[in-house]
Amino acid sequence: MRLLAAALLLTVAACADAPDSTPAPAVTVRGVFLGPAYDGEAMRVDHEAIAGRMPAMAMDFRVVSPELLDGLTEGDKVRLTLDSTSLAVRDVEILPEETDLELEPGEAGSTGGILLPDTGDE
Repeated sequence: MRLLAAALLLTVAACADAPDSTPAPAVTVRGVFLGPAYDGEAMRVDHEAIAGRMPAMAMDFRVVSPELLDGLTEGDKVRLTLDSTSLAVRDVEILPEETDLELEPGEAGSTGGILLPDTGDE
């Protein structure tokens, strides 16, 4: 009986320590692809606000695979599927060119969220 109880305890302990293979929930965000970053390990995107997380802005997102950048051209409108925990890009979909995006204007007015340096030429 003790042997059975010990085996049962070891099984329960092993299951408790096993890594969870369930992927984190996904978050989607739309934006404009600005180009690859960090030697293809990330992509720079001017994105819409991510509800409850961050405002619209231009930023680099790590990609789970550099192949996600294949076929993208600077200026493409994209929908990104992100890991909800790390915000790493899991998938990229190119959107139709006529897709309307809600990007915050930069200081110059229509830069799509990219803040331009102040050159003093106003």
